[in-house]
Amino acid sequence: FALRLVMSVVMPRCDIDVNLFQYWANTAADTGILDFYSHAEQISLDYPPLFMYYLYFMGLIGKAANITQTVGYDLLLKLPSLIADCAIAYIIYKIAHKRMSKNWTLFVVAIWLFNPIVLLDSACWGQVDSILALAILLSAYFIEKEKYEFSAIAIAFAITLKPQGIF
Repeated sequence: FALRLVMSVVMPRCDIDVNLFQYWANTAADTGILDFYSHAEQISLDYPPLFMYYLYFMGLIGKAANITQTVGYDLLLKLPSLIADCAIAYIIYKIAHKRMSKNWTLFVVAIWLFNPIVLLDSACWGQVDSILALAILLSAYFIEKEKYEFSAIAIAFAITLKPQGIF
């Protein structure tokens, strides 16, 4: 997690997406969450509402603390993805340690945690793909545990987070 925090503030970011997330957060804070989607076309909004709620609250915090144009604000916007990366590592550990030796389990977890694409996608670029992956992995995990209602909740979470959750 510490590596991801450092990378999120010192590594190059995907300006297009991070700036768009900032814009959406600030617009949601300005217009209010209930009126936010009425501006969807003008603000290039193509996400379902779940992540927008998070951005709305971060926009409120950013404006109240006057940090909307800072590295700290970028970090707040990226934080759910950083947490999701680590949560995925934990679930991979939970699944793998029952099927593999300790060394292989740690190796598989390390492949996820230190995968350059995963690090770039969440820590540097601020994408929400790790959150989507977490929801889908949780759904599969709950199916394996025969907890179908939790699996359905995880899939609903994925679908309301990003359109790719449908697939």
